[in-house]
Amino acid sequence: MPEKPDERKQWHPVLVDGLRYLLASHLRIDPEHGVAALPTRVDVMVLKRYPDQDLAFPYNHLGITTLVELESPGKWATWRVLCKTCVDHLLYRLTENLEQTANVNLWLLVSRASEAFFSLVQRELGVLKPLGSGLWRTVFMGSPLVVVHLEELSLSLETLPLLMVYQGPREREIAEFALKHAREHPLFMEQAIVFHARAMKEVLVMEGINVEAYRKLANVKDIIDLFGRRILIEEMGEDRLLEDLYREMGPERLLEFLDRKERERGK
Repeated sequence: MPEKPDERKQWHPVLVDGLRYLLASHLRIDPEHGVAALPTRVDVMVLKRYPDQDLAFPYNHLGITTLVELESPGKWATWRVLCKTCVDHLLYRLTENLEQTANVNLWLLVSRASEAFFSLVQRELGVLKPLGSGLWRTVFMGSPLVVVHLEELSLSLETLPLLMVYQGPREREIAEFALKHAREHPLFMEQAIVFHARAMKEVLVMEGINVEAYRKLANVKDIIDLFGRRILIEEMGEDRLLEDLYREMGPERLLEFLDRKERERGK
């Protein structure tokens, strides 16, 4: 069976783009960083540009180097994703030949985490210390490991890059916040439209915003430039897109267009 549109979306670039947009002057963000000779990669590696610089919550809990693992948005955190985080840490140490890893932090981002998962972390790694809204810290092999529970993370401009890769009951709240800050931070508005479309539509209806005002907040052309033309097919579905083209253009114009394209390709 073909994948659902949500399953085709690439969430890691959303996290990377948001962090770069907000914190590029403070952090270097490397997506899908290889941690071994084999094709094993950590989702994101974050490097502090200025190791002694104080950053706002929650980035004050980054290490000089931080390996970030993102559990698929909307899914429950599991033993498997915890193991993946720890294994990537060990492979990174081997690759970099690091004996001391106090400056290497681990972040595990999850949309949903049960009490059983937190009990598992404590049983396997040790006591979890609360660091603030939605953050808990333990230690693995000398490195701080921070569990970022997006369900409980406080909503602010600083945390918005992280919450953009969340799925669950808070999506309307996130979409509303993105809309509120759309003019000064259009990237988050564009991300919310694509990756939290249902929640954004509900917010727009609730706010009574008409289509023209909506277009001013997030230009459709800008969204296509950001995510590529393929996003139209993914969001609408092939059948609906073709049906709309047929209705808008009419059969003769549509066939004429396709015939012209075939002749151009034949040349």
